[in-house]
Amino acid sequence: MKFLDKQKRLPLKESKLGSAFFMIYFCVFLASALPDWSWDYGFVNISLGTILYLLIIGSWVRNDNSKRFFSIMSYCVLFTMAFVFSQPIVRLMLIAESKMWVVLIILWIGIFIFTTMMKDKIFESFSSPGKTKASIALHLFMLFLIIVTPILIFVGSFLLQQFIELDATFVMCGILLYVISLVLLVILPGFLKKPEDIIVQK
Repeated sequence: MKFLDKQKRLPLKESKLGSAFFMIYFCVFLASALPDWSWDYGFVNISLGTILYLLIIGSWVRNDNSKRFFSIMSYCVLFTMAFVFSQPIVRLMLIAESKMWVVLIILWIGIFIFTTMMKDKIFESFSSPGKTKASIALHLFMLFLIIVTPILIFVGSFLLQQFIELDATFVMCGILLYVISLVLLVILPGFLKKPEDIIVQK
C-alpha cells in the first residue's frame, strides 16, 4: 500500500488562509444581514464560521499533505456558503408566517445527508466525467439546475407574491441563493476523499 509522504508545512502566503478567512466571514455577515440584520442568525453563523476556520488552521498546523489541506479548506468554505445561503429564503418564509420554511429545511438536510453518503460516487463523477452512469446523471442534474433556476426564480417569486406580501427582489435573491446552496451540497462530498484513498483506488 502506498501512502503519501508528509510534506513540509505550506508557507503562510501559499496557504490561502487569508482568502478562506475573507470568504467565510464575508458570506457569514452577508447572509446574517439578509433580509435584515439578525443577531440570532449572526451569532449562529459567526460561531459556525469560526469553528470551520479553526479546523482549516488546525489542518495547516498539523502539517497535513497539501492536497488534503486544500480539500479541507475547500470543504469548510463551501459548507459555510451552503449553510448561510439557504437562510434568506427561510427567513422570508418565517417573516411571512408561511410553513414553507419547514419544507426548505427538510429538503436541505435531506440532500446534505444523501450526498454525504454518496461521497465516493460523487468524487468519481467529478474525477472521471462522463465515464460512469453516476457521472452522467450528476452532470445532467447540474445542467438541469442551471436551466431551471431562472424559471424557478421568476415563477416561484410570482407565485409566492400571490399568497405572501414580500418584496419581489428579496424573494428572487432568496430563491437564487437557496438553489446555489443545493448545488454546493452536491459538490461538497467530493472534497471528503483523502489523497491516500485516491492512490489506493488507482
